[in-house]
Amino acid sequence: DKIKESQSAIDDAKNAKEQLESGVTDAQAVIDSLQGSKNDVEKYVKELDSSMEDIQTKLNDIDQKISENKVQISKTEAALTSAEAIRDRQYESMKKQIKFMYESQETTFADIIFSSSGIGDLLNKTVYINALSDYDNKKLSEYAETVKNVESTKKQLDNDREELDKAKEDQKSEQASMQTLIDAKETEISAYSASIGDRQAQITEYKNMIAEQDA
Repeated sequence: DKIKESQSAIDDAKNAKEQLESGVTDAQAVIDSLQGSKNDVEKYVKELDSSMEDIQTKLNDIDQKISENKVQISKTEAALTSAEAIRDRQYESMKKQIKFMYESQETTFADIIFSSSGIGDLLNKTVYINALSDYDNKKLSEYAETVKNVESTKKQLDNDREELDKAKEDQKSEQASMQTLIDAKETEISAYSASIGDRQAQITEYKNMIAEQDA
């Protein structure tokens, strides 16, 4: 009977050891699986980090373009103010000349006629007056066209700024969404690390128990 009891104890110890060894194998298999999943997530996070760098590069580029746009708008506004002032001065000058011509029309024509040495001289003076009028009209048209062109440039710059602001907003939104995803994946990695740590502690415990049986 004692021999049977001794054999039974040996068998029980052997079974217990086998169960512990099986537990170690199973735990290691779980660790390997968890480590594989963790590696996959870490790889994905690296890809996300790379995408975040691309987004930041785009944001830096957009900010640079916005700064340049601000400078261009400032210069254009100054040019527009100057062009409008020149146009308005030319317009006021023409109004004064027209008013003067109407107020002194008879005297002016009489002076021209009597001060002319002949028909040729008279025609030359008349042509000169008409030329002055044409010149004023031409300059006013040119100034008005300049104002129009500068206004068009300002409008385009304003449109560009709106597009840049929209692009920046889109990139910021994408950046925020990606950061949220990265945070979630990093939490997932931490969870995998914790689970792996628990399994490793379990394996250590099993191996200690096996060592005690072998002692």
